[in-house]
Amino acid sequence: MRQPRQLSKVLALLRARNRGLPERRARAHRYTSLELVSQASHNGEAIYATRPWTTFGDAADKATGTPSVRFTRSKDKTTLYAILCDWKSGEILLKSVTKKSLPAERIKSIQLLGTDKPLKWAMKEDGLAIQMPSAKPGYDYAFPIRIQLNQPMRLAN
Repeated sequence: MRQPRQLSKVLALLRARNRGLPERRARAHRYTSLELVSQASHNGEAIYATRPWTTFGDAADKATGTPSVRFTRSKDKTTLYAILCDWKSGEILLKSVTKKSLPAERIKSIQLLGTDKPLKWAMKEDGLAIQMPSAKPGYDYAFPIRIQLNQPMRLAN
């Protein structure tokens, strides 16, 4: 498995940087390394061992309140990840995920990583609308959404 090895290298680098630093800065580096491990447990699936999707991301949309989004996909092309850069409860709109790019009949389920409940969604004319939970999950930085498909995506190579 590659993920723990990568994390151990990053943690070793952070520990090496702590040598010779004042205690306050050393505590800050230890806190940062703990945050890194915590975030990887929630977000790692959407980052490690993934590939780019056809679209890099969507810019933040002030009209709908949707934050910036970045996209990745699984190697087997059966999962699309939409990583929200900021938290937004209520409805978000993924403008790059359209009827043409990902037909609604191919979507099996949509779930916020780190939670157990599937999210409600609807394919609209201007993109995929997802109903986010009202409560923010227990992590702070990126909020990955798993869009599970019932068959692999068709991508142009």
